[in-house]
Amino acid sequence: MWFLAHGIATMLVTSYFDLGMDAVSEMLTDAYVSLLPHYLNKQDHMEPAMLIRQIPILPAGAAIYALGTAAAYFIAAGRFEKVDL
Repeated sequence: MWFLAHGIATMLVTSYFDLGMDAVSEMLTDAYVSLLPHYLNKQDHMEPAMLIRQIPILPAGAAIYALGTAAAYFIAAGRFEKVDL
């Protein structure tokens, strides 16, 4: 779902496609309606076997977030230092 939303946003910003908000809303709604049953049937369970599979996602997500934030900070700080205000 994230990739679809990002792709649509990229196409809108770069003017690759000229989509109206109704078309964007319809595409995202169709994707959400299609993916929701799969997610509810496969991922959203409180069974111990499923919890074991879900636990590693939390630290992995936290690590990716921390690394991405640090990288964004260092890139922004480096660019800021180059600007002569």
